[in-house]
Amino acid sequence: TGLTPLGESLVKVAEQRGMILDLSHLGSRSFDQLMAIAQQPVCVSHANVYAVHAHRRNLTREQIKLVAASGGTVGLTFYPPFIGDGAVGSSALIPHLKALIDAGGEDCPALGSDFDGIDVTPTDLADVAAIPSFLKVLAEASFSPEVINKVAGANLYRFLAHKFSATN
Repeated sequence: TGLTPLGESLVKVAEQRGMILDLSHLGSRSFDQLMAIAQQPVCVSHANVYAVHAHRRNLTREQIKLVAASGGTVGLTFYPPFIGDGAVGSSALIPHLKALIDAGGEDCPALGSDFDGIDVTPTDLADVAAIPSFLKVLAEASFSPEVINKVAGANLYRFLAHKFSATN
């Protein structure tokens, strides 16, 4: 149903207080309304790309563009129902990352595993100890070391550094 007037006020107060606005659990109407009033970068901590796998929680190209234009980030989630059908390996995240970069640029993607909130993971990405192996998968898929570095943490660091410098 979208944001209520109280919700719109809350967005403004949250930004004034330097809070991070995470749009991961917003419906499309609320997402659009928030983006229309947000004055600072936002993030989507865990989602993938709808055009690659049509899950209602994944982002459209237009949503990715809005997040990127704000200076925000989108964290690729490792939750298989957001990645593809059935059991998936980490390589199934490659089309999502390519589409995310295509829509939002290489400064947009981050890792958004959601390990603390999911009950199933990719077959070869069960926990944080497997992230180095996933980064090797990215290298084998011809992502440059610069892009891998950005995805592995530099983009999120840039986003957080901006948020913290804006509030001081």
